[in-house]
Amino acid sequence: MRKDGRDDLTVLCDELEQCRNKVCVKNEIICAKKKIREYAGNDINKQLKLKALIDLHDEGDKVGIFNYMSVLISVFSFCATVTYNLSGEQEYALYVISAMLVLLTVCVITLRFSKKTTSRKKWRRYLKVALNNIEKEK
Repeated sequence: MRKDGRDDLTVLCDELEQCRNKVCVKNEIICAKKKIREYAGNDINKQLKLKALIDLHDEGDKVGIFNYMSVLISVFSFCATVTYNLSGEQEYALYVISAMLVLLTVCVITLRFSKKTTSRKKWRRYLKVALNNIEKEK
């Protein structure tokens, strides 16, 4: 784990995304293999560490889907409850509007973060395939 809280896999994925943005290599597998060789060289332990990190991140993604579903259900329930209970009562309108703005802000932040995690998920798949291919080559 690095000082900024990112593990080695996340750093590699971010570097690969920057590399893709610069269009240094058109083939993602070649780029992934190159980064793995720069990171691990012939050290099998570093390659195994990457595989383990990929598995850990994949498990975390499965939990993340349930978290998003829970948030959606909660937001819908909140909106339905507020609409039902406050229909006709103007005095609580400011609280409702404030709560909706907070929810909107959280949604925007989540969407911005999900764009970054989506590119990391994509690169994790390429790294996994590249690691398997490197193992077969040996």
